[in-house]
Amino acid sequence: MKTVQHTQDRIRKAFRATYRARAEEPIDVDALWQIKVMSHIRRLGSPGSERTAALFFNRYLWRLTPVVCLLIVVLSVAVMAIDFSLEYEITQFFMTDPVEFTVAQLLE
Repeated sequence: MKTVQHTQDRIRKAFRATYRARAEEPIDVDALWQIKVMSHIRRLGSPGSERTAALFFNRYLWRLTPVVCLLIVVLSVAVMAIDFSLEYEITQFFMTDPVEFTVAQLLE
């Protein structure tokens, strides 16, 4: 616990010194530098956050959700448009009499 407190005290001292130095000598930074710094801070993430596969997947999951919903709708419409009656009758014929189906295959 003391090492954490000691580290926090050192960080606070460094921030105070930097703040006082900023008041004495203004640092001239351009907008590009600020943009780069802020993007780097955003990429760092929150302290203590673990980078796991689930977190990585969740980041991209919400981007893919509209595409998945669209695919579900398109495939549902395609399945409803196709008539399965012929395939159902053929399957029912082969399931009711598999011996006749096997003999018919052997004769061909």
